[in-house]
Parts: sequence; C-alpha cells; structure tokens
Amino acid sequence: MAAYDSNINTDRFLVETMVEDARAEFLIGVKRETGLGLALVVGSGGTEVESLRDYRTLLLPASDAQILNALGKLALAQRLKLEDSTLHCLLSAVRAVVRFAEQHRTSLIELDVNPLILREDGDTVAADALIRLNKC
Repeated sequence: MAAYDSNINTDRFLVETMVEDARAEFLIGVKRETGLGLALVVGSGGTEVESLRDYRTLLLPASDAQILNALGKLALAQRLKLEDSTLHCLLSAVRAVVRFAEQHRTSLIELDVNPLILREDGDTVAADALIRLNKC
C-alpha cells in the first residue's frame, strides 16, 4: 500500500451510484504540457486504461469537430460502431470537462474522469474523477 500524503487535500469527493447498464468506459483527462499549455486526452477508460493505450491527445482549445474526430478514431468507438448521436453525447461530457479546465487554467494541475460510463441509452455518467488545483 502506498504511503498516505497528508499534504493532499481530500475534503471533496464525488460519489456515484453503481451504473448497471454500462455499455463502455471512457477516459477524459486534461494535463498541462510544458511550453504548450493544456492538453485534452480522450480514450478508452476503466481499469485497463494503461494496457489498452487507446487514446488521442489534442491541445486546447479544440473545436467540436476535432474532438468528435478524436473520439471516432478510438478503437473502442470503432468496435462499438458508435452512432453520431452517441458521439455527440460523449462530446457534451468532454466539453463540460474542457470548460472546467479552461475556467481554472491558471490553477489546474491535473484532471481525470475515469471512467466516464457510456450507458445503453447513450447517456454518460462520470463514475470517478480526480481534480487537483494549485492552492495559490
């Protein structure tokens, strides 16, 4: 077990109910790239995220067309044969994360939503999220 870091602020949590009609799990992340700014990562999510290596990276700001293109090129999206309406639901979730990242551009250290669960009806649920901000 990793050592507990008492410097990490853990006073806020997101708790979601179990999603029983999950169709797929995606990842949405924003990270700071030195010299470039914020980068958006979209990909296959869940517990096997590192082994799957199915993701795309875009520098922010990114257009809806660029994000939809990145989502559509994911192996997971191609395997599921996602319809345009489902990709637009995913785009809506990505846009919400991007809005938050851009509003907190100066203090954002790390932001990960994993998994973002795609439900059978096309809706999405952020089942787990990590947001780290500078205290300044």
